[in-house]
Amino acid sequence: MSYSLSVSIQSYFEEHLSEYEDNAVKSSLLLSSRLVLDGIEEKENWTDCNQHTYWMMVVIDKQKADKQVKEQGFINQVLDRLKHRQDEIQKGIQSIVELSNQRMKRIEGYFQHINQLSAKMDQKISAAGKQSSENYRNLFQQINSMSKQLNQLHHNKDQRLNKIIDQQAVLLNKLTRMSSTIQSDYLLSFVSDDILTNDQSFRVYISPSKGQGADYYEGERITFKVSANRNCYIKVMYIQSTGEETLLLPNVYDRNNYVKAGQPIIVGKLGELIILPPFGKDTISVAASETPFSNLVDQLNLAAKLKQQYLTRSLSTPSQAVRTRAVGVVKPLNAIKQLATDTCFIVSHSK
Repeated sequence: MSYSLSVSIQSYFEEHLSEYEDNAVKSSLLLSSRLVLDGIEEKENWTDCNQHTYWMMVVIDKQKADKQVKEQGFINQVLDRLKHRQDEIQKGIQSIVELSNQRMKRIEGYFQHINQLSAKMDQKISAAGKQSSENYRNLFQQINSMSKQLNQLHHNKDQRLNKIIDQQAVLLNKLTRMSSTIQSDYLLSFVSDDILTNDQSFRVYISPSKGQGADYYEGERITFKVSANRNCYIKVMYIQSTGEETLLLPNVYDRNNYVKAGQPIIVGKLGELIILPPFGKDTISVAASETPFSNLVDQLNLAAKLKQQYLTRSLSTPSQAVRTRAVGVVKPLNAIKQLATDTCFIVSHSK
C-alpha cells in the first residue's frame, strides 16, 4: 500500500510540477517504500482515465512481510513521512498556482496599458508621413499578436499547469522586449506615462499646427496649440531626436505660462520657432499644474544673464526625461499636487 501511495504521489507530482526543484522528494519516497516492502510481486495493473486513477494488484509473502516489519521498525515513520511529503507537495502545488495567477494578473495589467498606448498612438499619427506611420503600426501589430496569445492562454486555462507556466514565460519574455522598445523611444515613453498619470478630471492637450506627427522641413516655422480644462500653469518641452531638451514655454522673453480653462494658447505665435538641424522625430510634451512650477523664475533669470532665450539640457535616457518633466511644482500646505500631461511629435527634414 505504501508503495502504491508513493507511486501515486510521484505521478501527481510529475503531472503538475515537471520542473519542481526538490527532485529528492520523489527519490526518497520510492527508496523508503522499497526498503520497507522489498520483494512484493506485481500481478496486474490498470488505469481508470475518467477518474484519473491508477490501480495495481500485488501479492505479498506474508511470512516475509512479517519478518520485514519486525526487522524494520521504522515503517510507521516512513508512512508518516509519505503523508507529510504529500502535504508538502500539495502546498507546493498551491503556491505555484497562486504565483501563476499573480503572474497572469501582471500580464493582463500590462496588456491593458499597452492596448491603451496603441489606441493613443493611433491618434498621434493622424497626420504622420508614411514612414512614421508604418514604424508605429508595426508596433501595434506586435501588440495585437501578443493579445491573441493572451486570449489563447485564457482559452486553454484548463490545461496542465506546467504548460500554462511555460506559455506565460514566453509571453512575459515578449512583453519584456516590448517594454524595452517603449522605454528606448522618447515619444512612446512620454505617451506611456501620460496614460499612467491620466486623470479625466484634469486634462491638458498639445498639438502641432499641421497635425499630429506631421512632416516639417528646414526653415519652416512651427506653432503648437495648448489647452486645458482647468486654469493652470504649463511647461512645454521640445525634445530632439538627439536627446537635447529645450523649454519652449516659459522662456526669457515670454514668462507667462498661465492658461485659462477652455482658452487655448499658441506657443510660437511670434514665429520664433523654426525647424533647424539635427533632423528626425522630435517629441513635444506639456506638463500642467494648478500651482506654479518652482525654481523657474530663478532659472530664467540666470538664462537671461547668460543671454540665453531658452533653458536647455541634455537628457541621458527617455526615462530621465519622463521622470523629471514635471518636477518642481509648488505644493501649498494641505493641498494635493495635481498634474496633467500630454505629448505630440513631428518629423523634421532637411530641405
